Amino acid sequence: MSVDDLAPAIRRILTDPTTKWNAVSVKEVRTRLTSGEEPVTTADFLLANKQAVFDLVCKIFDEIDAERKAAAANQAEPVLDATKALSDLTLLDK
Repeated sequence: MSVDDLAPAIRRILTDPTTKWNAVSVKEVRTRLTSGEEPVTTADFLLANKQAVFDLVCKIFDEIDAERKAAAANQAEPVLDATKALSDLTLLDK
């Protein structure tokens, strides 16, 4: 197994709805990689590759963060003021 083999599992952890985006840490990701019903790797492997795993988690976090920001930027702005929505309409004479 190589550190790069952990990428799909790390992405799954970081995109899991139960993961608190503003509070997630590399330590939490490492813990979740070695726990649960189907551990992805061992604590010994993570310890032996600590810096590489740290770098990979940070890289994937940055990728997901960029994706989230792009998705938020592409969403249409909701109309908060009904009068503004009405003023944007062009009235037609009959």
